[in-house]
Amino acid sequence: MRWFTPLGKVLALGAVGLSLGGAAGCGAGEDATAATAPAGAVPAAAARGAVLGPDGLGALRLGMSVRDAEGTGLIRVTGAEGGCTDFEPARRGAGGFASARYGVEYLGADAGVRTPQGVAIGSPRSAVARAYPRLTAAADDVAAAVPGNPRARYVFSFDGGAVSSIVLALATSACAA
Repeated sequence: MRWFTPLGKVLALGAVGLSLGGAAGCGAGEDATAATAPAGAVPAAAARGAVLGPDGLGALRLGMSVRDAEGTGLIRVTGAEGGCTDFEPARRGAGGFASARYGVEYLGADAGVRTPQGVAIGSPRSAVARAYPRLTAAADDVAAAVPGNPRARYVFSFDGGAVSSIVLALATSACAA
């Protein structure tokens, strides 16, 4: 069992080798620019909060070993399964998982964390589309290339037209189910 709920969706994206670099639009008739929630600014807590991306969250970086990740004091290891180590935030921040092969592969953000482009939990879908114009649809989520990090992607989930979760993940995963 993994810490962050939309993990299966993220792993499915990695398992099929979704390429974000050349993908335009959402495909399958979905319109990522359609706002289903009122347009608005980044939630106030997120505007002041920590930044997820392009390489990690503060001292917690994609690709770092579990040992180094624990050394940041930002995570607490919760278990291991199938060659992957699960972790959760020690206080607030990001939980996720890591593998021996790639290190930290997946960071799921808490409320109050934002991307460098200003997208946070609670941001409207239209804000995601403005910040990341080359979105790719996957199930109920959208994925976006991470500006400044070609090895990673963001995956945004929505509830009622607003961002309900943000994931920063390596494009390649050893933990795909």
